[in-house]
Parts: sequence; structure tokens; C-alpha cells
Amino acid sequence: MRERAIDALLSIYTLLTIIRMVLSLTHTEQYPHWSVRAVRRLTDPAFNMARKFVPPIGGTLDISGLVVLLVLYIVRLLLRLLLQSGGIAGMNN
Repeated sequence: MRERAIDALLSIYTLLTIIRMVLSLTHTEQYPHWSVRAVRRLTDPAFNMARKFVPPIGGTLDISGLVVLLVLYIVRLLLRLLLQSGGIAGMNN
């Protein structure tokens, strides 16, 4: 049950990250619609953290979204491995 909830949350955040990347590419990221602001508010912390480790390439190419997607993939993979092996106590219920 918890495994499904965690996986669902990671899937939702992955989708939000992809939406944010598309908004950035189409230059609608600054659009004042509430849904765009919500996506930015939810993804800004991860994007900002990624930018600390990987600054924009050449000052203009921001790959922080790719870094966030990679981290989400690794986290999902590690959680699945830990849950399958029983490595997280109390999470197999």
C-alpha cells in the first residue's frame, strides 16, 4: 500500500517536472495562469537545488529539469529495490 502511494507521488512529481520543462521550452513559464504558478511553486525547490550543482550551460541552456528527472528515476529505482528486498523496516505492510 505504501509502496503504491510513494510510487504515485513520484509519478506525479515526474509529470510536473516534464510539464515545467515544456513550459520552459515554450516560454510560457511566466504566464500568470494559476496552473502555471502551481507547477512552478511545486517544482522550484527541486529545480533550484539542481541548479546549484549544474548551472546553465553557456549561461543559457538550463538542464536542471533533466537533473531532477534523473534524480527522481534513481530514487524510484532505489526505493523499489529496497522495498522488494525488505530493506526498509515497516514499509512492507
